[in-house]
Parts: sequence; structure tokens; C-alpha cells
Amino acid sequence: MTTPIPSTTEHGWPFATGPGQVVDEHSWETMASTWQVSGVVGYPETGSVPSTGNRGLYATRISATQIEIQPGVASIAGHFYELKFPKTFDLDITGSVWAGDNTRQDVVTLRLDRNGAGFQFVQLKNAIDMTGQTLALETPGEEIPLVQLGITNGTGLTAAPIDRRWFAGMHVRPIRGDVPFLDPAPRDGELGVDTTNNFIVVGQAGEWVPASQVFNNDGALAAAVADLQTRVTDIEAEPAAGPITLTYSISGSVTVGAGTFRIYNDSGNAWTVLAVRATVGTAPTGGTNGIRIDVNKNGTSIFASSGAQPAIAVSTNTIKTTTFATSTVADGEYLTVDVDTIGATVSGSNLVVQVVVR
Repeated sequence: MTTPIPSTTEHGWPFATGPGQVVDEHSWETMASTWQVSGVVGYPETGSVPSTGNRGLYATRISATQIEIQPGVASIAGHFYELKFPKTFDLDITGSVWAGDNTRQDVVTLRLDRNGAGFQFVQLKNAIDMTGQTLALETPGEEIPLVQLGITNGTGLTAAPIDRRWFAGMHVRPIRGDVPFLDPAPRDGELGVDTTNNFIVVGQAGEWVPASQVFNNDGALAAAVADLQTRVTDIEAEPAAGPITLTYSISGSVTVGAGTFRIYNDSGNAWTVLAVRATVGTAPTGGTNGIRIDVNKNGTSIFASSGAQPAIAVSTNTIKTTTFATSTVADGEYLTVDVDTIGATVSGSNLVVQVVVR
């Protein structure tokens, strides 16, 4: 039986019969490239040397001229590579191009070798320019960086390699998060969404942890966010917003009359009247009533009776009250102030009425 040859213009696979039975190298690469982007299986850490259990294809220093690449798995352009045992890699510490401090920054990469039908580790000399902020790969898209090496002229490698691995993209796994032991155990570095607690989570040591515990890309921003969160918590802990003082004033001699000056509540929330204080620059004299004022909501007094209204006694300058028949001013309602009585001999002058609301 002859297997049908796929069309040169289109191809669908895998199928049990027909051209879809054929899955060649190109088909596999096309398929696998949709699963994840190129990189090492692992996750980034803030330090230059990754922790134990997260060293797949990271390289440790053996000597000034050798490194040891650790076992790990990587994917490049839909092709997969696994290093099953540690591999010694000999460094080339010769060269003629050196930075001002006599040290160059090399990179060891894992490269897809299509002609050789495999993979190889490659040392790229002077591939990193820390001043110019550039990384020069020889075959972009078909190699991934693993470690940065500081090679000193005449000496070689003097410090531990710096982790520069690119990591393979994984699918985001949704988890419930409310009963952790019932959720699937993650791979290290696997990204998930905790739908119960609304967290982005990351696999670490076989457990799901909030991403903020693993990644901290901007320490200054993290500190600022923490400070903002503290301030928000403090604000939420306050019982309510601070009080507002509404001020009515009459210059010159005080006269009896109904107030026409309105202050509307346009805050979008109800006000609560906390206190009313009346003050004059010149005290009233004569008679027994002094200066009695009234505060109205939509034209109706907020006091139970005239006896409950605040009155500046004869020969005094101020009065305060905190007792009201109604103390709520809804959004859209307004307040006015009346003067009901004044001093018989000296009426008083420069009246100021303060209505304190929250």
C-alpha cells in the first residue's frame, strides 16, 4: 500500500488515513512551535546563580578554562533537546578584542544544528556589551543563551557563570486554589491562575505560590506598591471621610431675615450635620434674646423648636450646638441660614455661621 503524498500547497495532520498520515520534520516543527516558545525548562530567579533544582542547562565553573553544563531540557524552534548527564565544556580564553578592564563578556549558547541534525553548545566571544546594552547572537531564532562568562585576558574564567538562560513558555494552567492539595502539582516555573483568590501563581518546589514571591523585577516599584497598599489599608480602616465646614457670613450689622444663600450637597453622598456654630465680631446688647439663628434643609428647620436653635446670648460672641431634629442632608438637597432675633440695643455685627458636616 502506498501512502498518499501531501499536497505542496496545503497539509493537515495527523490523520489515520490519507496524506495526514505523513508527519515529517517540517510538520513536527510547525506543530511543536505552537506549543511553546524556545527556551530552557525552568524559571528565572533574581540571583546570578540559580537555586538547586532549577539548574537545567545552567553551567557551573570547574576551572579557569572549563565549565560543566548541568542536565536539563530545552526547546528551540520546535526541536527538543535533553542533556541527561553533566557535560564538561572547554572554554576558548584566547582572543584579541578585550574591554578596557581586560575582560570580555562571552556567552555560551545552545544552538540548533539543522545540517548536523542535532544540537551543539557554542561559545560566543564578546557577545555581551554591558555598556551598549546589546546581545549579539550568531543565529537568532535557532540558539538560546545559557550563561554569561567574564573571561579575563591571560587568566580565563575567574567567577561563577551568570545565569542568562531563556525559558520555555508554558501554557497557563487554571487552578481553584481554595483546597491546594486537590490542585495538580506544578512543574517549577509553571504559570497558573488561582481563580479563587485571583492570583497569578507560579510553580515552585512542587507548590503553587503567588507570583510576587518568585518574581520581583523592579525593587523600587515593589516598595512603592507596598507603600501604596499600606496607605490604602489605612484609609479603609478610617471610619469615614473627614468633616467639611460650610460657612455663611454677613458683613456689617446683623438684621433679621430669611436666608436666600443656598449651599447644595453635590458630593454624591449624604451629609450628616455634626455641629453648628455662630460667631459675631460685635456682641449683641439689650433685650433677652440675643442673636438666634436657624439652619434649614430645603426650607425646613433642622431643629425641633425655636428653643433648640443656637442663640448668641447678650454680651457674648459665640454659641455652638450639636443637637438636631434632623441631621441628614441627602445628595441634591440644600441648606440655608435665617436670622430670627438680634440684640435690642446693639444688634451685633459680622455674623459667621459654620455648619460642620461629614
